[in-house]
Amino acid sequence: MPRAKSDQSKVLEDVAAFILENGLSRASLRPMAKAAGTTDRLLIYHFGSKDQLMDKVLTFLAEDLASQLAANMAPVPGQDERSLVSSVVKLMRHAELRPYILLWIEIAAAAARGDQMYGKIAAEITRIFLDWTRAQTADVPAQALRTFALIEGFTLMDSMGCEELTDQALDEWKRVP
Repeated sequence: MPRAKSDQSKVLEDVAAFILENGLSRASLRPMAKAAGTTDRLLIYHFGSKDQLMDKVLTFLAEDLASQLAANMAPVPGQDERSLVSSVVKLMRHAELRPYILLWIEIAAAAARGDQMYGKIAAEITRIFLDWTRAQTADVPAQALRTFALIEGFTLMDSMGCEELTDQALDEWKRVP
């Protein structure tokens, strides 16, 4: 039986779990609806369109990852940037966080190809993670931007199966004055 309208947040969680497990390539309405125990028509009814559903789900996932990062890494005012970047890269290697990173790469790739919906979502997710990085760096704008870019680069290398190269690059970067 389809879920009641009041269960929209549960539907959002179920669709988010489906996307994390299956990626964007399988993110069509029927499989997502099935995973949420509803119908594709009710998904559209609750969220307005597939684009609006994806916007809400991916923003939900970005906020969820940011809260997991915050739970695992309390801000340390004045923390050394190298320690912070290394800690985040290490944390992102955990199995429960890896699907988020793989999804982020899919979103970034779609945005880079010019998909406007994913471009908008990528900008929102970037804002969420930049805010998280600012909290970690005592809100020093230039440091937050640089730290964010470093985390993104090292995480991308890591996600491509280049953990050894990522570790070497981190070690080399830590030696640079």
